[in-house]
Amino acid sequence: MTDLCFLRCVSNLNYRAVSREEEACLDSCAGKLMHSNRRLMGAFVQVMPSIVQRQVASSEAAAAAAGAHALEDSGS
Repeated sequence: MTDLCFLRCVSNLNYRAVSREEEACLDSCAGKLMHSNRRLMGAFVQVMPSIVQRQVASSEAAAAAAGAHALEDSGS
Protein backbone atom coordinates (compact mmCIF):
# COMPACT_ATOMS: atom_id res chain seq x y z
CA MET A 1 0.00 0.00 0.00
CA THR A 2 2.78 2.40 0.90
CA ASP A 3 4.64 1.90 -2.37
CA LEU A 4 1.52 2.13 -4.49
CA CYS A 5 0.33 5.37 -2.91
CA PHE A 6 3.83 6.87 -2.88
CA LEU A 7 4.38 6.14 -6.57
CA ARG A 8 0.93 7.41 -7.48
CA CYS A 9 0.94 10.59 -5.40
CA VAL A 10 4.45 11.90 -4.74
CA SER A 11 5.82 13.64 -7.81
CA ASN A 12 8.47 16.00 -6.47
CA LEU A 13 11.27 14.78 -4.21
CA ASN A 14 13.09 18.14 -4.14
CA TYR A 15 11.37 19.20 -0.89
CA ARG A 16 11.25 17.50 2.49
CA ALA A 17 7.66 18.49 3.10
CA VAL A 18 4.72 16.91 1.33
CA SER A 19 2.64 19.35 -0.71
CA ARG A 20 -1.07 19.81 -0.02
CA GLU A 21 -1.94 18.08 -3.28
CA GLU A 22 0.33 15.14 -2.47
CA GLU A 23 -1.10 14.88 1.03
CA ALA A 24 -4.67 14.90 -0.27
CA CYS A 25 -3.78 12.25 -2.86
CA LEU A 26 -2.08 10.09 -0.22
CA ASP A 27 -5.08 10.37 2.11
CA SER A 28 -7.44 9.41 -0.69
CA CYS A 29 -5.25 6.55 -1.90
CA ALA A 30 -4.79 5.08 1.58
CA GLY A 31 -8.50 5.47 2.33
CA LYS A 32 -9.49 3.60 -0.83
CA LEU A 33 -7.07 0.78 -0.12
CA MET A 34 -8.20 0.48 3.50
CA HIS A 35 -11.85 0.40 2.39
CA SER A 36 -11.04 -2.34 -0.13
CA ASN A 37 -9.17 -4.30 2.53
CA ARG A 38 -12.12 -4.02 4.92
CA ARG A 39 -14.50 -5.35 2.23
CA LEU A 40 -12.18 -8.25 1.40
CA MET A 41 -11.84 -9.18 5.07
CA GLY A 42 -15.63 -9.08 5.45
CA ALA A 43 -16.03 -11.48 2.53
CA PHE A 44 -13.28 -13.71 3.95
CA VAL A 45 -15.00 -13.86 7.35
CA GLN A 46 -18.27 -14.90 5.67
CA VAL A 47 -16.71 -17.58 3.45
CA MET A 48 -14.16 -19.07 5.84
CA PRO A 49 -16.56 -21.11 8.05
CA SER A 50 -17.87 -23.06 5.04
CA ILE A 51 -14.31 -23.71 3.83
CA VAL A 52 -13.30 -25.01 7.26
CA GLN A 53 -16.42 -27.18 7.44
CA ARG A 54 -15.63 -28.75 4.04
CA GLN A 55 -12.05 -29.44 5.14
CA VAL A 56 -13.24 -31.07 8.37
CA ALA A 57 -15.75 -33.23 6.48
CA SER A 58 -13.05 -34.24 4.00
CA SER A 59 -10.65 -35.13 6.82
CA GLU A 60 -13.33 -37.13 8.62
CA ALA A 61 -14.18 -39.02 5.42
CA ALA A 62 -10.51 -39.79 4.80
CA ALA A 63 -10.09 -40.99 8.40
CA ALA A 64 -13.19 -43.18 8.11
CA ALA A 65 -11.93 -44.66 4.84
CA ALA A 66 -8.51 -45.33 6.37
CA GLY A 67 -10.18 -46.98 9.37
CA ALA A 68 -12.34 -49.18 7.14
CA HIS A 69 -9.28 -50.13 5.08
CA ALA A 70 -7.37 -51.03 8.25
CA LEU A 71 -10.26 -53.25 9.42
CA GLU A 72 -10.33 -55.05 6.07
CA ASP A 73 -6.57 -55.67 6.22
CA SER A 74 -6.72 -57.03 9.78
CA GLY A 75 -9.66 -59.28 8.96
CA SER A 76 -7.89 -61.01 6.05
